[in-house]
Amino acid sequence: MSIADWDPFRVQLEAFERIQGRYQPLTADPYGRFHVFEMGIELGVWNGRYQGFPADWLRAWEKGRLVSTSEELADIQAQGAETEKQHAERLAARLRELGVDPDSV
Repeated sequence: MSIADWDPFRVQLEAFERIQGRYQPLTADPYGRFHVFEMGIELGVWNGRYQGFPADWLRAWEKGRLVSTSEELADIQAQGAETEKQHAERLAARLRELGVDPDSV
């Protein structure tokens, strides 16, 4: 079992693994992340903006990819919906150029 201790004021993350009833410190990987094998993730410090506030944040990575927050997922979905709308508008414009009414297709 692994545990982590995050101090946002010192921007310091420490992780420990319980071995034979005692917690031993873990060594970070070259990216400064700690592997939590039981959960299939790495924990590390990420510098960026979360909920409008730029800072160093404790974040999780899965297979080397940053795990998105619910806020980030909502932004990605909104961007995808906008892209689909733009594609539909371009397609409709092209059909009109060809003399086809897109509402009748």
